[in-house]
Amino acid sequence: ALREKSLEAWFQALIAANAPGNALYASFSANAKFQALFKESARSNYYILREDLEARVQFFEKFQPDISLVIHYDSQDPANDPNGVNSRRYSRVKTYVHGSISPEEWAQNGDRRLFFMHALDSSSWDASFALSKSVVNGLSKGLGLGFDVGGGGSSVQVAPGVFSRNLYLTKHAHSHAHAYVECLHYNDPGEFAAMRQKDFSLMVDGQPAYYSNRLRQVAFSIRDGVVNFVRGQKVTSRN
Repeated sequence: ALREKSLEAWFQALIAANAPGNALYASFSANAKFQALFKESARSNYYILREDLEARVQFFEKFQPDISLVIHYDSQDPANDPNGVNSRRYSRVKTYVHGSISPEEWAQNGDRRLFFMHALDSSSWDASFALSKSVVNGLSKGLGLGFDVGGGGSSVQVAPGVFSRNLYLTKHAHSHAHAYVECLHYNDPGEFAAMRQKDFSLMVDGQPAYYSNRLRQVAFSIRDGVVNFVRGQKVTSRN
């Protein structure tokens, strides 16, 4: 984690201001950003943002899919609401493809290797873009929602509702069509209420599991986006 920060401004500033030795070590030890990396509270983040995501990457590589989707539900910053409610009643859809790498994301050889793998496989990016565009259009139509206008971080919009961003899973997903999907903003009060409804049920391990019509709409919208993508592509299975 520390090595990945080596190109960030605070790291470089400490290096430039101190000669190698005790003074340099002390300046790092006293720095708040350095300390945050080793806090006990950061332990869960290393699992959620690293170990869990790495397990998904290994699954991708082992399975060698023709298409992969990351299905995620976004949340609007609740801004001063202690209950985490999106008081703006904001819900939009968007998807991500690989790209838009910021300077500090070049710290490791592995990251640079992944970038060049994508650069040498433009057909995979083109397919990922087409898949992402098809899915986000399907979601917008099926859910009656507009496209989000912000992608966060160092993202760049490459089409309405489609952003390039160097997310962990997008940079590791290569040699196939991949889309990272943000279905809707679940902490919008209307969306939250709709998702909680028990409109349908199915049996899981002998017990009824209930789900809402809104969730069904999400699933069918993604399905329609994938089907429309496949109809417009020549997908040759490697399996």
